[in-house]
Amino acid sequence: MNSNKQVRIDIMSPEEAEKYMNDLTSNENLFALIRLSFEIQWKKLKGIQPNELEILANKAKDAEVKLLYENVLTTLKNDGESILIASTSNDNEDTTRRKSTVIFAEKHNEKYDLLVVNATQMKQINKQKLATFCLCAVPAGLILSSVATPFITGLSVLSFATTLGLKTAYEYYYEIMPEIIYGYIFKELEEQHLLNLNKNELL
Repeated sequence: MNSNKQVRIDIMSPEEAEKYMNDLTSNENLFALIRLSFEIQWKKLKGIQPNELEILANKAKDAEVKLLYENVLTTLKNDGESILIASTSNDNEDTTRRKSTVIFAEKHNEKYDLLVVNATQMKQINKQKLATFCLCAVPAGLILSSVATPFITGLSVLSFATTLGLKTAYEYYYEIMPEIIYGYIFKELEEQHLLNLNKNELL
């Protein structure tokens, strides 16, 4: 694996996934920024045998995707079980190279049905703009109660919020970004009628 690569693995409940989606879509500017910056590809795999899942894992080009497949195989022991697991990675030296993979898998009749989704960053994201959009969601009272004047907007909000101990642009990009991308993925899956988070099942 590239030594400059940061990788994060997440196992999510349907409730967490729905929260990520709702948090993102409630912020129109942030949602538009992410939608313009990422491209999504997906595939459905149905009736996969355990040995076929092992083959998929071994053929995976990225180590983190291999780990996702292996987790599906080791976690789903009984029929009727499901898992929502994801990875996100970025190259420390190239801020245009961020990729997230989400796998929803369920087991039926000793076989696996999977929805595999890749979101790939296609253009560079201005981290300062990203943080500013995120800070729009910070309750106004938190900021206004700490200053003498309410006239704080845009980048001045960002710099001031940083002094209050809120997230910096760097922290937003490297810590909060995975949840933002996951939210985007789940919104796309919902719009394309591929995954029902409420029922925790493939469509």
